[in-house]
Amino acid sequence: MNGGPEPMDYIVDQNKLIVETIATHTEYLKTTTSNKDVRIKEANTKQDYVRYTVQDKAWFFDLKIEKCMNASAAAKQLGIHIRTAQRWVSQ
Repeated sequence: MNGGPEPMDYIVDQNKLIVETIATHTEYLKTTTSNKDVRIKEANTKQDYVRYTVQDKAWFFDLKIEKCMNASAAAKQLGIHIRTAQRWVSQ
């Protein structure tokens, strides 16, 4: 016992309905959906690795220096990830 409230399997509300505790959205869909058209897709949490060319880096610094843009604005305009641009500036 850790001093917190004890987990409960069932909670009875004022209308005398039994409500089950469901831990995940996936469990909820399994218990409520009898329709077979529902598909659960796993989210891809890792982004693909992007290699920028020397020309990309040159265009970035051209915007940053010649147009007096900050790293974030120049990166957004060129489609370069903001953290990548900030890392280039700090190197």
